[in-house]
Amino acid sequence: MASNEERLISLLDENLTIEGRNAGDPIDLDRNIAEAGVSSQDIAAFLRLVNEEFGTSISAGDCGDLLTPRSLLEYVDANAA
Repeated sequence: MASNEERLISLLDENLTIEGRNAGDPIDLDRNIAEAGVSSQDIAAFLRLVNEEFGTSISAGDCGDLLTPRSLLEYVDANAA
């Protein structure tokens, strides 16, 4: 089974376009995706996908704290079902 990091990166590759990065390229886990050209609407939709994939319940209040792949991965690792 794939690790949470591999699953999260796969979701990123399939669902978000990050400026300066092609799907499958190494990802900077500390790069803020909002600053990398991802709209707030796309971020919200992506976080819903993360909730579905990992069985988490990221609230609207948590969204602002989860804008890097690393912070999102740490959240998933701590809260996945």
